[in-house]
Amino acid sequence: MMTIAEGVETPDQYEDLVKGGCNTVQGYYIAKPMAPDTIESFMRSMQTASITPVE
Repeated sequence: MMTIAEGVETPDQYEDLVKGGCNTVQGYYIAKPMAPDTIESFMRSMQTASITPVE
């Protein structure tokens, strides 16, 4: 089953979700809100790299 966690804000939350088998996460730990003109380049960079949360 594919799972998506919303509202991930801390490294501990992220690690627990990954260990638990969560497939996708979103929240401030991954990226802060951004302007529409920056989303496309952000999404492209996320497709080609491992997750590097923004602090």
